[in-house]
Parts: sequence; C-alpha cells; structure tokens
Amino acid sequence: MFGSDPVDVSVDEPGTVLDDWNIPDDDVNWAPLSGCRFRPLSVREAIALSEKVGETWKLTSPPHAALLAATSSSLIRHRGRIYEIDGGIMPFTDSSGSNYKVTVMCKRQQVETS
Repeated sequence: MFGSDPVDVSVDEPGTVLDDWNIPDDDVNWAPLSGCRFRPLSVREAIALSEKVGETWKLTSPPHAALLAATSSSLIRHRGRIYEIDGGIMPFTDSSGSNYKVTVMCKRQQVETS
C-alpha cells in the first residue's frame, strides 16, 4: 500500500462504447484503484495570447489489472479532476519477477483566454 488517495482509471476510451442506437457513447467507465499515492511534481506557466498552466502529477499504485491494461490515451481521475497519462505505464518488478508497483506520469492543462 502506497497511500490512500482516491484514484480511478478509465477502462475504455470515449467513443468506443456504443449506446442502444449504435452511436458512440462519450461516457467513460471508471475502475477504482486502491492503495494509491497521487502527488504533484511540477507546475509550468506560459503567457502569450492565452494563459496556459500545465501540471505534472505522479501516480504510484499497486499493480491493479485495470491500470496495467491502461494505454497512453487512458484517463486518470483524482478527486473529480481528470488527468491525461503522459507517456506510458511503468511497472516495477521484484527479484522474483512479480509486479509490486506501477508508476504513471500524468498531466493536466488549463488554458484561459483573455
């Protein structure tokens, strides 16, 4: 157990699930992850015609199947905020070859125009 932060991972991509009329559904199905630690690493700000703030966060989790199956286009939800996976899923193994933790770098950007 690495922490107790409430974290969910998307288990399907928006638009890949079809509704009753065979139309892509934009709702995302979430799988809860337990024993996670989710923390900020850095904040960047760029000022031009629009103000852009980018945050980098790091997720450390036990090796949940839903997280190991996530792709770079999957989403992470923490306390109602949505983060994009930045890069890939990095599983760590012990000396016996078993996964004991997974690390994921995430990003969140906010853009404000004047």
